[in-house]
Amino acid sequence: MIQEHSHTLLYEEGERIQDTGDDIVIVIDPGHGGENLGAETGKIYEKYMTMATAEAMRDRLSDYDGVTVYMTREEDIDISLADRAEFASSVSADYLFSIHYNASADHNAWGTEIWVPLEPPYNAYGFQFGSVWLSEMERFGVFSRGVKTRTGKAGNYYGILRHCTKKGIPSAILEHCYVDTEGGMCDDASEYKAMGEADAEAVAVYLGLEEGPDIPAAEADKQVASTLNMKTDPEICEIVDVNADYDNCELSFNINASDSDAVLSYYQYSMDGGASWTSWMAWPERNIYTLQAAPLVQVNCKVPEGMTPTLVARAYNNFDVYTESTPVYLNTFGKWTEQASVPVNSDEKDETSDEISGEDLQSSTVSEDAGMQDRQSGRTAGYFILFGGLISLVVLICCIRGMLKDRNGRK
Repeated sequence: MIQEHSHTLLYEEGERIQDTGDDIVIVIDPGHGGENLGAETGKIYEKYMTMATAEAMRDRLSDYDGVTVYMTREEDIDISLADRAEFASSVSADYLFSIHYNASADHNAWGTEIWVPLEPPYNAYGFQFGSVWLSEMERFGVFSRGVKTRTGKAGNYYGILRHCTKKGIPSAILEHCYVDTEGGMCDDASEYKAMGEADAEAVAVYLGLEEGPDIPAAEADKQVASTLNMKTDPEICEIVDVNADYDNCELSFNINASDSDAVLSYYQYSMDGGASWTSWMAWPERNIYTLQAAPLVQVNCKVPEGMTPTLVARAYNNFDVYTESTPVYLNTFGKWTEQASVPVNSDEKDETSDEISGEDLQSSTVSEDAGMQDRQSGRTAGYFILFGGLISLVVLICCIRGMLKDRNGRK
Protein backbone atom coordinates (compact mmCIF):
# COMPACT_ATOMS: atom_id res chain seq x y z
CA MET A 1 0.00 0.00 0.00
CA ILE A 2 1.03 3.61 -0.51
CA GLN A 3 2.73 5.18 2.49
CA GLU A 4 2.51 8.94 2.95
CA HIS A 5 5.71 10.87 3.67
CA SER A 6 6.60 14.54 4.04
CA HIS A 7 8.92 15.97 1.37
CA THR A 8 10.17 19.45 0.58
CA LEU A 9 11.24 20.36 -2.96
CA LEU A 10 13.66 23.29 -3.19
CA TYR A 11 13.25 25.86 -5.97
CA GLU A 12 12.88 29.60 -6.44
CA GLU A 13 9.28 30.65 -5.89
CA GLY A 14 7.30 32.44 -8.59
CA GLU A 15 3.85 33.16 -10.00
CA ARG A 16 1.81 30.94 -12.28
CA ILE A 17 2.39 32.03 -15.87
CA GLN A 18 -0.67 30.41 -17.46
CA ASP A 19 -3.85 32.50 -17.41
CA THR A 20 -6.91 30.24 -17.48
CA GLY A 21 -9.63 32.74 -16.57
CA ASP A 22 -12.54 31.94 -14.28
CA ASP A 23 -14.01 28.99 -16.19
CA ILE A 24 -11.51 26.16 -16.42
CA VAL A 25 -11.71 23.20 -18.80
CA ILE A 26 -9.62 20.12 -18.04
CA VAL A 27 -9.26 17.11 -20.34
CA ILE A 28 -8.05 13.86 -18.78
CA ASP A 29 -6.59 11.33 -21.20
CA PRO A 30 -6.45 7.72 -19.92
CA GLY A 31 -3.51 6.33 -21.86
CA HIS A 32 -3.83 3.33 -24.20
CA GLY A 33 -7.11 1.41 -24.57
CA GLY A 34 -8.59 -1.31 -26.78
CA GLU A 35 -5.88 -3.39 -28.42
CA ASN A 36 -3.30 -0.88 -27.20
CA LEU A 37 -2.67 -2.59 -23.86
CA GLY A 38 0.25 -0.56 -22.51
CA ALA A 39 2.59 -1.93 -19.85
CA GLU A 40 1.77 -5.14 -17.97
CA THR A 41 2.33 -5.89 -14.29
CA GLY A 42 1.61 -9.61 -14.57
CA LYS A 43 -1.78 -8.95 -12.99
CA ILE A 44 -3.29 -6.15 -15.06
CA TYR A 45 -2.69 -4.11 -18.20
CA GLU A 46 -1.81 -0.43 -18.09
CA LYS A 47 -4.96 0.55 -20.01
CA TYR A 48 -7.07 -0.51 -16.99
CA MET A 49 -4.76 1.21 -14.54
CA THR A 50 -4.89 4.52 -16.40
CA MET A 51 -8.70 4.37 -16.56
CA ALA A 52 -9.01 3.80 -12.81
CA THR A 53 -6.65 6.69 -12.09
CA ALA A 54 -8.35 8.99 -14.62
CA GLU A 55 -11.81 8.30 -13.18
CA ALA A 56 -10.64 9.12 -9.63
CA MET A 57 -9.00 12.31 -10.92
CA ARG A 58 -12.18 13.31 -12.80
CA ASP A 59 -14.43 12.68 -9.79
CA ARG A 60 -12.24 14.77 -7.50
CA LEU A 61 -11.84 17.70 -9.90
CA SER A 62 -15.57 17.76 -10.63
CA ASP A 63 -16.14 18.85 -7.02
CA TYR A 64 -14.68 22.31 -7.73
CA ASP A 65 -16.89 25.16 -8.90
CA GLY A 66 -15.97 26.61 -12.24
CA VAL A 67 -14.12 23.48 -13.39
CA THR A 68 -15.42 21.38 -16.28
CA VAL A 69 -13.80 17.98 -16.76
CA TYR A 70 -13.81 15.78 -19.87
CA MET A 71 -12.17 12.47 -20.65
CA THR A 72 -10.83 11.45 -24.06
CA ARG A 73 -12.25 7.98 -23.56
CA GLU A 74 -14.63 6.42 -21.06
CA GLU A 75 -14.64 2.97 -22.62
CA ASP A 76 -11.98 0.39 -23.43
CA ILE A 77 -11.26 1.67 -26.94
CA ASP A 78 -8.12 2.77 -28.74
CA ILE A 79 -8.07 6.38 -29.93
CA SER A 80 -5.31 7.91 -32.01
CA LEU A 81 -3.12 10.53 -30.39
CA ALA A 82 -4.17 13.07 -32.99
CA ASP A 83 -7.87 12.46 -32.20
CA ARG A 84 -7.22 12.87 -28.47
CA ALA A 85 -5.62 16.26 -29.11
CA GLU A 86 -8.42 17.18 -31.51
CA PHE A 87 -11.01 16.42 -28.84
CA ALA A 88 -9.17 18.63 -26.34
CA SER A 89 -9.13 21.43 -28.89
CA SER A 90 -12.85 20.99 -29.63
CA VAL A 91 -13.77 21.68 -26.00
CA SER A 92 -11.25 24.55 -25.68
CA ALA A 93 -9.27 22.74 -22.99
CA ASP A 94 -7.02 24.75 -20.72
CA TYR A 95 -4.93 21.67 -20.11
CA LEU A 96 -4.75 18.01 -21.20
CA PHE A 97 -3.27 15.54 -18.74
CA SER A 98 -2.33 12.17 -20.22
CA ILE A 99 -2.34 9.43 -17.54
CA HIS A 100 0.24 6.67 -17.75
CA TYR A 101 2.23 4.07 -15.82
CA ASN A 102 5.79 3.28 -16.75
CA ALA A 103 8.04 0.30 -17.55
CA SER A 104 11.68 -0.03 -18.60
CA ALA A 105 13.20 -2.31 -21.20
CA ASP A 106 15.77 -3.77 -18.79
CA HIS A 107 13.45 -3.68 -15.74
CA ASN A 108 15.85 -1.57 -13.70
CA ALA A 109 14.40 1.97 -13.59
CA TRP A 110 12.04 3.21 -10.89
CA GLY A 111 10.46 6.51 -9.89
CA THR A 112 7.93 9.12 -11.03
CA GLU A 113 8.38 11.59 -13.88
CA ILE A 114 6.39 14.02 -15.98
CA TRP A 115 7.00 14.79 -19.66
CA VAL A 116 6.22 18.28 -20.96
CA PRO A 117 6.49 20.06 -24.34
CA LEU A 118 9.71 21.58 -25.62
CA GLU A 119 8.21 24.80 -26.93
CA PRO A 120 7.59 27.99 -24.92
CA PRO A 121 5.28 28.88 -23.28
CA TYR A 122 4.07 25.25 -22.92
CA ASN A 123 7.44 24.19 -21.54
CA ALA A 124 7.15 26.72 -18.69
CA TYR A 125 3.51 25.74 -18.06
CA GLY A 126 4.58 22.11 -17.82
CA PHE A 127 7.50 22.90 -15.54
CA GLN A 128 5.31 24.83 -13.12
CA PHE A 129 2.54 22.24 -13.02
CA GLY A 130 5.02 19.34 -13.01
CA SER A 131 6.86 20.72 -10.00
CA VAL A 132 3.61 20.93 -8.03
CA TRP A 133 2.60 17.44 -9.19
CA LEU A 134 5.93 15.88 -8.19
CA SER A 135 5.66 17.53 -4.80
CA GLU A 136 2.22 15.99 -4.39
CA MET A 137 3.44 12.59 -5.55
CA GLU A 138 6.42 12.63 -3.19
CA ARG A 139 4.00 12.58 -0.28
CA PHE A 140 3.56 8.93 -1.17
CA GLY A 141 7.28 8.17 -0.96
CA VAL A 142 7.95 7.94 -4.70
CA PHE A 143 11.33 8.79 -6.19
CA SER A 144 11.23 11.91 -8.36
CA ARG A 145 12.83 11.63 -11.80
CA GLY A 146 11.94 15.22 -12.66
CA VAL A 147 10.04 17.40 -15.13
CA LYS A 148 11.49 16.41 -18.49
CA THR A 149 11.41 16.87 -22.25
CA ARG A 150 12.39 14.53 -25.04
CA THR A 151 13.25 15.54 -28.58
CA GLY A 152 12.21 13.55 -31.65
CA LYS A 153 12.58 14.04 -35.39
CA ALA A 154 9.39 16.14 -35.53
CA GLY A 155 10.01 18.13 -32.35
CA ASN A 156 8.41 16.62 -29.28
CA TYR A 157 9.13 12.90 -29.16
CA TYR A 158 5.76 12.01 -27.60
CA GLY A 159 2.86 12.28 -30.01
CA ILE A 160 0.24 13.54 -27.57
CA LEU A 161 2.47 16.49 -26.64
CA ARG A 162 3.30 17.17 -30.28
CA HIS A 163 -0.35 17.16 -31.42
CA CYS A 164 -1.58 19.24 -28.49
CA THR A 165 1.14 21.84 -28.96
CA LYS A 166 0.22 22.23 -32.64
CA LYS A 167 -3.34 23.01 -31.56
CA GLY A 168 -2.29 25.39 -28.81
CA ILE A 169 -3.33 23.10 -25.95
CA PRO A 170 -1.03 22.86 -22.87
CA SER A 171 -0.34 19.21 -22.11
CA ALA A 172 1.68 16.86 -19.95
CA ILE A 173 2.26 13.10 -19.59
CA LEU A 174 2.05 11.88 -15.99
CA GLU A 175 4.13 8.72 -15.51
CA HIS A 176 3.15 7.58 -12.01
CA CYS A 177 5.52 4.69 -11.32
CA TYR A 178 7.24 1.71 -12.93
CA VAL A 179 4.91 -1.27 -12.86
CA ASP A 180 7.75 -3.74 -13.52
CA THR A 181 9.91 -2.65 -10.57
CA GLU A 182 7.54 -0.89 -8.16
CA GLY A 183 4.70 -3.37 -7.85
CA GLY A 184 4.02 -2.42 -4.26
CA MET A 185 3.53 1.21 -5.28
CA CYS A 186 0.96 0.59 -8.01
CA ASP A 187 -0.39 -2.86 -7.37
CA ASP A 188 -4.18 -2.65 -6.99
CA ALA A 189 -7.27 -0.49 -7.49
CA SER A 190 -6.88 1.43 -4.23
CA GLU A 191 -3.47 2.67 -5.34
CA TYR A 192 -4.68 3.65 -8.81
CA LYS A 193 -7.46 5.65 -7.17
CA ALA A 194 -5.09 7.28 -4.67
CA MET A 195 -2.81 8.32 -7.52
CA GLY A 196 -5.75 9.88 -9.37
CA GLU A 197 -6.82 11.84 -6.31
CA ALA A 198 -3.24 13.09 -5.90
CA ASP A 199 -3.27 14.15 -9.56
CA ALA A 200 -6.45 16.16 -8.95
CA GLU A 201 -4.96 17.76 -5.85
CA ALA A 202 -1.93 18.89 -7.85
CA VAL A 203 -4.15 20.39 -10.56
CA ALA A 204 -6.19 22.24 -7.91
CA VAL A 205 -3.05 23.66 -6.31
CA TYR A 206 -1.64 24.68 -9.71
CA LEU A 207 -4.89 26.47 -10.60
CA GLY A 208 -5.08 28.18 -7.22
CA LEU A 209 -8.15 26.23 -6.09
CA GLU A 210 -6.28 24.71 -3.14
CA GLU A 211 -3.34 25.74 -1.01
CA GLY A 212 -0.20 23.76 -1.47
CA PRO A 213 3.45 23.97 -2.51
CA ASP A 214 4.60 27.24 -4.01
CA ILE A 215 4.91 27.38 -7.78
CA PRO A 216 8.48 27.66 -9.05
CA ALA A 217 9.63 30.66 -11.04
CA ALA A 218 9.77 30.40 -14.83
CA GLU A 219 9.68 32.64 -17.90
CA ALA A 220 7.00 32.12 -20.54
CA ASP A 221 9.27 32.82 -23.51
CA LYS A 222 12.15 30.56 -22.44
CA GLN A 223 12.73 26.87 -21.98
CA VAL A 224 13.43 25.78 -18.42
CA ALA A 225 16.99 24.44 -18.44
CA SER A 226 16.37 21.63 -15.95
CA THR A 227 13.71 20.09 -18.24
CA LEU A 228 16.00 19.72 -21.23
CA ASN A 229 17.53 16.40 -22.17
CA MET A 230 21.09 17.31 -23.14
CA LYS A 231 21.84 13.65 -24.01
CA THR A 232 25.19 13.98 -22.27
CA ASP A 233 26.60 11.54 -19.75
CA PRO A 234 27.96 12.51 -16.33
CA GLU A 235 31.42 14.05 -16.63
CA ILE A 236 32.94 12.05 -13.78
CA CYS A 237 32.46 8.61 -12.28
CA GLU A 238 35.28 7.09 -10.29
CA ILE A 239 35.83 4.70 -7.39
CA VAL A 240 37.80 6.20 -4.50
CA ASP A 241 38.66 5.50 -0.86
CA VAL A 242 38.64 1.70 -1.19
CA ASN A 243 38.95 -0.17 2.11
CA ALA A 244 39.11 -3.98 1.93
CA ASP A 245 38.88 -6.24 4.98
CA TYR A 246 40.01 -9.47 3.38
CA ASP A 247 39.73 -11.65 6.50
CA ASN A 248 36.11 -10.70 7.21
CA CYS A 249 35.14 -10.40 3.52
CA GLU A 250 33.98 -6.79 3.90
CA LEU A 251 34.47 -3.99 1.39
CA SER A 252 33.77 -0.26 1.50
CA PHE A 253 34.37 2.41 -1.12
CA ASN A 254 33.04 5.73 -2.40
CA ILE A 255 31.70 6.56 -5.85
CA ASN A 256 32.59 10.10 -6.89
CA ALA A 257 30.49 11.54 -9.75
CA SER A 258 29.28 14.83 -11.22
CA ASP A 259 26.96 16.01 -14.01
CA SER A 260 26.57 19.66 -14.98
CA ASP A 261 23.68 19.13 -17.45
CA ALA A 262 21.35 16.90 -15.42
CA VAL A 263 20.91 15.63 -11.88
CA LEU A 264 22.58 12.44 -10.69
CA SER A 265 19.84 9.92 -9.91
CA TYR A 266 21.12 6.36 -9.60
CA TYR A 267 24.26 4.33 -9.10
CA GLN A 268 25.16 0.66 -9.34
CA TYR A 269 28.32 -1.40 -9.11
CA SER A 270 29.78 -4.70 -10.24
CA MET A 271 32.33 -6.92 -8.50
CA ASP A 272 33.01 -9.13 -11.53
CA GLY A 273 34.19 -6.52 -14.01
CA GLY A 274 30.72 -5.76 -15.39
CA ALA A 275 29.49 -9.30 -16.04
CA SER A 276 26.71 -8.70 -13.51
CA TRP A 277 25.45 -5.57 -11.75
CA THR A 278 23.54 -4.58 -8.67
CA SER A 279 20.11 -3.02 -9.11
CA TRP A 280 19.87 0.76 -9.49
CA MET A 281 20.10 2.60 -6.16
CA ALA A 282 19.13 6.21 -5.45
CA TRP A 283 21.86 8.84 -5.52
CA PRO A 284 21.68 10.81 -2.25
CA GLU A 285 20.83 14.49 -1.65
CA ARG A 286 19.40 15.23 -5.10
CA ASN A 287 17.59 18.40 -6.13
CA ILE A 288 15.91 18.02 -9.52
CA TYR A 289 15.48 21.78 -9.92
CA THR A 290 18.99 23.02 -9.15
CA LEU A 291 20.54 19.83 -10.60
CA GLN A 292 22.63 19.48 -7.45
CA ALA A 293 23.46 16.19 -5.74
CA ALA A 294 25.90 14.82 -3.20
CA PRO A 295 29.38 14.48 -4.75
CA LEU A 296 29.95 11.06 -3.18
CA VAL A 297 27.95 7.98 -2.36
CA GLN A 298 29.34 5.50 0.17
CA VAL A 299 29.02 1.77 -0.43
CA ASN A 300 29.50 -0.97 2.17
CA CYS A 301 29.12 -4.57 1.05
CA LYS A 302 30.05 -8.18 1.74
CA VAL A 303 32.27 -10.09 -0.67
CA PRO A 304 31.86 -13.85 -1.16
CA GLU A 305 34.76 -15.79 0.34
CA GLY A 306 37.24 -16.85 -2.31
CA MET A 307 36.21 -14.10 -4.73
CA THR A 308 38.83 -11.89 -6.41
CA PRO A 309 36.79 -8.80 -7.32
CA THR A 310 37.21 -6.47 -10.25
CA LEU A 311 35.24 -3.46 -9.02
CA VAL A 312 33.39 -1.17 -11.47
CA ALA A 313 30.73 1.51 -10.82
CA ARG A 314 28.20 3.49 -12.88
CA ALA A 315 26.56 6.85 -12.17
CA TYR A 316 23.26 7.67 -13.95
CA ASN A 317 21.51 11.00 -14.43
CA ASN A 318 17.72 11.47 -14.51
CA PHE A 319 17.66 10.78 -18.26
CA ASP A 320 19.19 7.32 -17.61
CA VAL A 321 22.50 8.22 -19.26
CA TYR A 322 25.49 6.83 -17.38
CA THR A 323 29.26 7.01 -17.07
CA GLU A 324 31.28 3.95 -16.04
CA SER A 325 34.37 4.08 -13.84
CA THR A 326 37.69 2.50 -14.63
CA PRO A 327 38.03 -0.88 -12.87
CA VAL A 328 39.74 -1.41 -9.53
CA TYR A 329 41.38 -4.82 -9.11
CA LEU A 330 41.32 -6.37 -5.63
CA ASN A 331 42.91 -9.45 -4.10
CA THR A 332 41.16 -12.64 -3.07
CA PHE A 333 38.87 -12.40 -0.04
CA GLY A 334 38.87 -15.02 2.71
CA LYS A 335 40.79 -16.04 5.85
CA TRP A 336 42.49 -18.92 4.07
CA THR A 337 44.49 -16.61 1.80
CA GLU A 338 47.29 -14.15 2.47
CA GLN A 339 46.40 -10.66 1.21
CA ALA A 340 48.09 -7.43 0.27
CA SER A 341 47.11 -4.40 2.35
CA VAL A 342 45.88 -2.22 -0.55
CA PRO A 343 43.89 -2.85 -3.75
CA VAL A 344 45.45 -2.56 -7.17
CA ASN A 345 43.83 -0.12 -9.57
CA SER A 346 43.72 -0.45 -13.33
CA ASP A 347 46.78 1.75 -13.95
CA GLU A 348 49.02 -0.13 -11.53
CA LYS A 349 47.94 -3.68 -12.22
CA ASP A 350 50.49 -4.49 -14.94
CA GLU A 351 53.37 -3.08 -12.88
CA THR A 352 52.53 -4.81 -9.60
CA SER A 353 50.88 -8.08 -10.53
CA ASP A 354 54.22 -9.85 -11.12
CA GLU A 355 56.08 -8.37 -8.14
CA ILE A 356 57.21 -10.75 -5.35
CA SER A 357 58.58 -9.51 -2.02
CA GLY A 358 62.02 -10.63 -0.78
CA GLU A 359 60.38 -12.56 2.03
CA ASP A 360 58.08 -14.34 -0.43
CA LEU A 361 61.07 -15.08 -2.68
CA GLN A 362 63.10 -16.50 0.23
CA SER A 363 60.12 -18.59 1.31
CA SER A 364 59.72 -19.81 -2.23
CA THR A 365 63.44 -20.73 -2.46
CA VAL A 366 63.36 -22.66 0.81
CA SER A 367 60.32 -24.55 -0.38
CA GLU A 368 62.04 -25.41 -3.65
CA ASP A 369 65.21 -26.67 -1.81
CA ALA A 370 63.12 -28.84 0.49
CA GLY A 371 61.30 -30.24 -2.48
CA MET A 372 64.57 -31.02 -4.26
CA GLN A 373 65.93 -32.86 -1.22
CA ASP A 374 62.75 -34.92 -1.02
CA ARG A 375 63.04 -35.84 -4.69
CA GLN A 376 66.71 -36.87 -4.30
CA SER A 377 65.92 -39.04 -1.26
CA GLY A 378 63.15 -40.68 -3.22
CA ARG A 379 65.44 -41.50 -6.11
CA THR A 380 68.12 -43.02 -3.76
CA ALA A 381 65.58 -45.28 -2.10
CA GLY A 382 64.40 -46.39 -5.52
CA TYR A 383 67.92 -47.35 -6.53
CA PHE A 384 68.36 -49.52 -3.40
CA ILE A 385 65.10 -51.32 -4.08
CA LEU A 386 66.04 -51.96 -7.70
CA PHE A 387 69.53 -53.27 -6.77
CA GLY A 388 68.10 -55.59 -4.13
CA GLY A 389 65.62 -56.95 -6.65
CA LEU A 390 68.39 -57.72 -9.16
CA ILE A 391 70.43 -59.62 -6.52
CA SER A 392 67.40 -61.70 -5.62
CA LEU A 393 66.80 -62.50 -9.26
CA VAL A 394 70.45 -63.68 -9.75
CA VAL A 395 70.27 -65.90 -6.65
CA LEU A 396 67.03 -67.42 -7.90
CA ILE A 397 68.54 -68.17 -11.32
CA CYS A 398 71.61 -69.86 -9.72
CA CYS A 399 69.41 -72.06 -7.58
CA ILE A 400 67.38 -73.18 -10.56
CA ARG A 401 70.51 -74.04 -12.55
CA GLY A 402 71.89 -76.08 -9.62
CA MET A 403 68.68 -78.07 -9.35
CA LEU A 404 68.72 -78.83 -13.08
CA LYS A 405 72.33 -80.11 -12.91
CA ASP A 406 71.54 -82.34 -9.98
CA ARG A 407 68.53 -83.80 -11.79
CA ASN A 408 70.58 -84.52 -14.91
CA GLY A 409 73.26 -86.24 -12.82
CA ARG A 410 70.68 -88.61 -11.42
CA LYS A 411 69.56 -89.62 -14.92
